[in-house]
Amino acid sequence: SSSSSSSSSIMKKRKGLAKYNPVFDLVWQGYHVSVTSVLGHIMNMDFKESRYAIGGGGWGSVDPKLLFGAKVHKLIPKDMLKTVENIKKEAQRCSHVILFLDCDREGENIAAEVAAACVQANPSLGVENRIARAFFSSLSPNEIRKAMRMPGRLKYEFAYAVDARREVDLRLGAVFTRWQTLLLKDFLRKFSGEGRGVIALQPCNNSLKNKKSMSNVVSYGPCQLPTLGFIVQRYLEIRNFTSKPFWKLCLQHKQQRGGGGVDKSCIKSSFLSSSPTNCKNTTFTTTKKKRWMPSVAQQQQPKAAETARIDGRAGGSFNKEDDDDDKEEEEEEE
Repeated sequence: SSSSSSSSSIMKKRKGLAKYNPVFDLVWQGYHVSVTSVLGHIMNMDFKESRYAIGGGGWGSVDPKLLFGAKVHKLIPKDMLKTVENIKKEAQRCSHVILFLDCDREGENIAAEVAAACVQANPSLGVENRIARAFFSSLSPNEIRKAMRMPGRLKYEFAYAVDARREVDLRLGAVFTRWQTLLLKDFLRKFSGEGRGVIALQPCNNSLKNKKSMSNVVSYGPCQLPTLGFIVQRYLEIRNFTSKPFWKLCLQHKQQRGGGGVDKSCIKSSFLSSSPTNCKNTTFTTTKKKRWMPSVAQQQQPKAAETARIDGRAGGSFNKEDDDDDKEEEEEEE
């Protein structure tokens, strides 16, 4: 979307090194621009020592309390290697980089990860503010062009805040998952043996190929628990819902028209004669209707309309460059 919004010429698409991250080449204000994408975070956080790592074994030999002080580091997961290689390849050909990630703390953290990959591939990007951050509130053409004309700096304080939150999530999740799994190990074995099953169980050691040696875990996470609570609450609401029949009256009236207009006396007499005693039920129909959750596009429509209204109040139409952009869009639509 950002590439099509910023382009004023022919845009060419080519394959990137990653399957789901193509590259778009275009010309913008005389500059050759290449646009690519990422799939969320390109780095994960894990414990530095292998015996503490998420995929490592030996839970019984490690006291979960030690994980509160164990060193952590960020690494590139296997499923993101191609995406990072794609970023580095394009960065080697660039003199400047503009980061168009979501304008929130999580997006700022992803932008910092992408910036680090770019500098690693092309050290010259790390000097003279050659890596800029684009800030935008929508994907409209005017908003994207304005963000490209007026980029800002990367807010590393937001990125570091996300790193702190991810570290807390890692430590709490790893400690409490291992602690309660070991604590409930005998109970879970007995409970599963009775054929009742256990909710939210999964293999705890992904490195073990022998499925018989895999044990079950009771997963804990600061984010997943509230989400699970919402799911359970909604499930109980649906399960305990009691449907009740209701009726609705739909009246149809046939009136005579003549002379190209409405006869007032005819309508008045019809109104006076339409008392409940003179009504007759001709049909009776039963229908079932479901209210589906609105799609993402339907949810974004009111937001886009409000954004356009606020931009209009802010005097965006008095910007000569924006007016020129609007004229170009109208000509393209025609």
